[in-house]
Amino acid sequence: MRKAKSKTMAEIKLEILEYLTEQLEINQKELSKYEADILLPPTVPDVVKQMREQEAIKLRDRVSQISQHISAIKRITMQDGQSETYEQRQQPEIAETGSKKRRQKAS
Repeated sequence: MRKAKSKTMAEIKLEILEYLTEQLEINQKELSKYEADILLPPTVPDVVKQMREQEAIKLRDRVSQISQHISAIKRITMQDGQSETYEQRQQPEIAETGSKKRRQKAS
């Protein structure tokens, strides 16, 4: 029987923060595509412009909600007196990911 890896609440919070940060970046990239709508040619039908604006509104709302969730989790983490912050945890992972990629390329 496999042993289940038990995670502390701090680890779970950090994993949630990582996920939400990734989602925030994805939604911000998508939103940037809609912000260039000013450059659309005048021949684009108004219906298409309206649909794109509705999608941009949805994306702005998602970005706002995700940002609020991230902020709330960071506050909870700080209140718990957790010594390792999300930003501190990210630094070793970035270096580790880079070394893993180099090892994969070498093999």
